[in-house]
Amino acid sequence: MSALSQATVPVSSAGGQRRRASRAAFAVVQLALYFVLAVVLQYSSGAYRDDFSGFNDEPSHYTTALMVRDYFAAGFPRGAMRFAENFYVHYPKMALGHWPPAAYIVFGVWMILFGGGRIPALLLLALFTAASTLLLFLAARRVLSLASSHLIALGFLLLPIVQMHFNMVMLESPLTLASLAAVLAMVRWVERDRWMDAVWFGLLTGTAIMTKGNAWALVFVAPMALLLLRRVRRIFSPRMFLAGGLVAALCGPFTIWTMPMVKDGWDGSSFTWAFFFTAMPQLAGFLFQIVGVVFSVLFFAGLWTKFLAPMWNRRLEPFWAVMASYILSVWVFHGMVPTSIEPRKVFAAAPALLLFSGAGVDWLTSVLPRRVPMFARPVLAPAAIALAFASVTFAIPRGYCPGFVRVTDFLLSKPEWSDVGFFVSSNTDGEGRLIAEVASREIWPKHIIIRSSKALVRTNWQLTQYELHCTTPQQVSDLLNRLSIAIVVLHDEPMREKETHPHHQLLRAMLKDNPDWEKIYFDQPHCNRHTATEEISIYAYKPDPVRKISHVEVDLENKIGRTLRY
Repeated sequence: MSALSQATVPVSSAGGQRRRASRAAFAVVQLALYFVLAVVLQYSSGAYRDDFSGFNDEPSHYTTALMVRDYFAAGFPRGAMRFAENFYVHYPKMALGHWPPAAYIVFGVWMILFGGGRIPALLLLALFTAASTLLLFLAARRVLSLASSHLIALGFLLLPIVQMHFNMVMLESPLTLASLAAVLAMVRWVERDRWMDAVWFGLLTGTAIMTKGNAWALVFVAPMALLLLRRVRRIFSPRMFLAGGLVAALCGPFTIWTMPMVKDGWDGSSFTWAFFFTAMPQLAGFLFQIVGVVFSVLFFAGLWTKFLAPMWNRRLEPFWAVMASYILSVWVFHGMVPTSIEPRKVFAAAPALLLFSGAGVDWLTSVLPRRVPMFARPVLAPAAIALAFASVTFAIPRGYCPGFVRVTDFLLSKPEWSDVGFFVSSNTDGEGRLIAEVASREIWPKHIIIRSSKALVRTNWQLTQYELHCTTPQQVSDLLNRLSIAIVVLHDEPMREKETHPHHQLLRAMLKDNPDWEKIYFDQPHCNRHTATEEISIYAYKPDPVRKISHVEVDLENKIGRTLRY
């Protein structure tokens, strides 16, 4: 008996190792397939030909990631703030502080390895999304059928809003990955109440928050889930305090330090009931908009079978209590923080929504008529749902704007302009797009770009403060001469002329009437992402078209409390 036991233990152990290795290999293959599908979708949508026009925050995220890449490549020189300020003088479209650094650090390392262009950045976003898809599948496999797990995982990757966010350099994709990992760690802690699970829960929650501040919604999930499970005492357990302490240590100092910058980008300065009651119904609509009508209907079936009915019968499972709490926390948190109301605010809750939708698919399978053959039952409902999803929800968000790609090609093709600075003005978001496009081509900061929205006017993030430095076209001309500007890039979207700010109108009037400025380039690029044809012009200063910028002053009083001078 003893000899037999000694002989079988190594065999059993070896068999377990082989199974684990097989599962790991399958997960790697699955991740690779998701990644390839995401890349195909990026290519099909035209994302690789775009000029950072997906959203007005996109140039800021990309340029900040480039700055971190350059800092790493320079060997972590002393004076990190001075390094960032010098970078900002060249490419004044950074936002480190307004957003936390975790995602930018990952982008920076990735760009050192694979290059700093737009395409490598998008490939990293495809990898983030593929990892979220795999994590969603593995989580679903614990509680759902194999067919439903595959369905919601692929459904997540194919959702139009998910495609939109891995088609542009934004933080929603890494935020979703980090938040989902934190929520799953939370599930394990609620289920097993072990110290190590509490540590992982705290570390991953802190990582999510340091990716984007929206993840502060996670701090409400565990207490809410424990209340739903009627385990109130655990809210005050040492393990909960450990997890909370880790979050506070990781995120507290940075959040407190940067809060003035963050609040500068909010629509309001503090919580108000008026905002809350305005935001909550809209955010609820966005929750179902992001997963589409087919998965939304299934969500309510899954919510009943996995959450409402079990809670009523006191049989609620920790997994579903945490997922429901996560959705509720994301919804309520963004109703409390007075920032913009838009679908991306609740984007990170999509995996949890789809898990309930998968439960709805399994319920639908369970109520199929008995005459349905047994071999067909596991796949019939998922196949029908997949067909409905493909017909009603799935679409590739096609559309890209090549305008500043062509403009940058023109600007950087002139050897005589290798040291010349550029002055850019736009009646929409063209300033950031030009800055990001130029920065993407230069291995090291070279050209200095000056934004008219910084040089001609003093504003805050939301433009609720607006103070002109120049009030006439002649004053604009005098300012450009004092700065020794040789090249001006003017960007307009005619259909949005009513939104044009006075400083842009003054610059445009000066360039039109001043004989010292000559239009040397004009383009009306096709851009089906926007509502109107763009118009991009380049003007050169005729008396000295290669004069170099004499000095730069960038007003950052409302950000860091001082003006940068170069």
